[in-house]
Amino acid sequence: MKKTQARMFYELPSRGRGEACTTGQPQGVGSEAYLHSTSQGPTPEDARKDGYIHGRSRRIREISGLLGVVVYILISVCPAWGQNATHLFNLGLESSMVNKKIHYFTKALELNPRLAIAYEKRGRLYYFQENYDKMMYDFYKFTNLRPSDPEGYRMLGLAQMRMGNLDVAIDKFSRAVELEPKLASAYGYRAEAYHLKGFPQKAIQDATTAIEIGTTQPTIGRAYTVRSKAYRQLGQEDLAAADFDKAFDLDPENYGYKYFTITNHLASFTNDSSYISPGDMRRLGLIGVLAVLAVLIFKLVLPTPRK
Repeated sequence: MKKTQARMFYELPSRGRGEACTTGQPQGVGSEAYLHSTSQGPTPEDARKDGYIHGRSRRIREISGLLGVVVYILISVCPAWGQNATHLFNLGLESSMVNKKIHYFTKALELNPRLAIAYEKRGRLYYFQENYDKMMYDFYKFTNLRPSDPEGYRMLGLAQMRMGNLDVAIDKFSRAVELEPKLASAYGYRAEAYHLKGFPQKAIQDATTAIEIGTTQPTIGRAYTVRSKAYRQLGQEDLAAADFDKAFDLDPENYGYKYFTITNHLASFTNDSSYISPGDMRRLGLIGVLAVLAVLIFKLVLPTPRK
């Protein structure tokens, strides 16, 4: 028993010596003293690296916080802009006054410059006001936002034709036809541009296409009128008269008050567009108002006939 205890007492230090060797700690030296003797403490280089890391982390946190605020503002504000722009656009549609319509469409576009339909609606109003510069600005914006929509090019062609830029007008109508080969009105307007430019054969070809594919009476009626004038340019009076009669039957509101006879109609082919200008429309409206007033006055002044 004593031999066993002596052997255990002897072996314990030997294991301790082995452990001390594996850790590199000199035998007979305490662990705390060993650590103090080997540690050099933080160097200036370590302090510089720690400061850089902490400073960079702080900047990243600041930038992340700022981006979070910006994203929150955009998410919370942008839907409101879209809703307000739509609301103003709808107010423009509901208004019965042209100036009010333009006002609302303009306000809607200030909030949402990519609201293509607002450019289209406002541009049409400018067209009927004969404000072609503003009208073309709106439709160029419209075509930039909707390059595959033929309506923008058709309207630009109309404005260019009104301004006498026939080559540009023909290009715009041609682009509209490329995008929509069944757009009868674009063929009819291009036929008018060809007629004004002095190309009756091309005018007849386009007008005939508009007549064949047209789906509304006004569109077909206008095409007959253009073809009538083109026939007149070629000296084919009978064909011109026949086409004018068809145009009048199909669309009397546009032509009945302006051309009372085929002679008056054909005499104007050299300097007149086949389509009523917005100015003519306004003058016609004024004449109608005056006529109603005259009837009312006449009715009030004349005595009631006796039986």
